[in-house]
Amino acid sequence: MTDVANELAKRNNWQVVNLILDDDLLDSLLTQLREKIITLKIFKDFDLKVEFKGIQLSTGIGGSDEDGEFLSRFHQLLQKFTEKGINILITIDEVKATLRGQIE
Repeated sequence: MTDVANELAKRNNWQVVNLILDDDLLDSLLTQLREKIITLKIFKDFDLKVEFKGIQLSTGIGGSDEDGEFLSRFHQLLQKFTEKGINILITIDEVKATLRGQIE
């Protein structure tokens, strides 16, 4: 699977999202998709608020974590990629990180 992911990542019309079982998979998935949208500059509805004294920054890509359910936010993000002809491959690393003491 790693070979496939690496090969697809080289193509312009593919983005690869790598998840790890130790992470909160759903939050990590949404976060990585949002970051890819920003990096690729394919966002359309972008709400950016900046405050200088409090140094506060917020964005509105894919909705905040409090807005709606995971599926609606996930669908919203995938829709933005689809509109640009970009495919998404999601991989999940099943290897869990272990502490050195647990191995012994």
